[in-house]
Amino acid sequence: MKTKILILSVICAAIVLPAFTLAAPPQLPHIFYGNVISNGSNVPVNTVIIAKVGGVEKGRITVDTAGKFGGAGALDEKLLVQGSIANGSIISFYIGDSVASQTAYFGSGNIQQLNLTFTTTSSSSGGNTGGGGGGTTNPTATATLAVGNIKGHGVVDEYDFSLVMSQWGQTGSNLSADVNKDGIVDEYDFSLLMANWGL
Repeated sequence: MKTKILILSVICAAIVLPAFTLAAPPQLPHIFYGNVISNGSNVPVNTVIIAKVGGVEKGRITVDTAGKFGGAGALDEKLLVQGSIANGSIISFYIGDSVASQTAYFGSGNIQQLNLTFTTTSSSSGGNTGGGGGGTTNPTATATLAVGNIKGHGVVDEYDFSLVMSQWGQTGSNLSADVNKDGIVDEYDFSLLMANWGL
């Protein structure tokens, strides 16, 4: 009898322990906010700012106050840069095809004020001017999801958390809990949720 219990204990440990040892904590995003100027003037409301690492989009935010993106307050939206990024990687910031004069080095968990300046052409100066063939609808939707308010009820809370948990590990293009829209519900979506909890 003792032998059977010992064998069962070893089998259970062999099944359960790898799940704990393989599960690394999710990478935290690098969070930005600041002022944003284009051609010497405040960037207008609804302009979309995109953060890229190695030419790949890793976050975006829609300007909701002229000349500012995000804010320093706990309840202010911020630009979250995330998604399997090596610490020290260079982050570039874009409005359309125009790149900001400033860059930043990725640091998981950092919160940073960064003022951005752009020199843009009329075709890339604002998210509300077209600039990308009907790009006004998708950036707004992405920015809403970027704060983790999946349920759309005005606050990031246990309802959004339960949606992430119910779709955890699922892949596809129409998952409501795929906050960063990378095709899978995983630790990056969870970190977005946690970074904006209660907002």
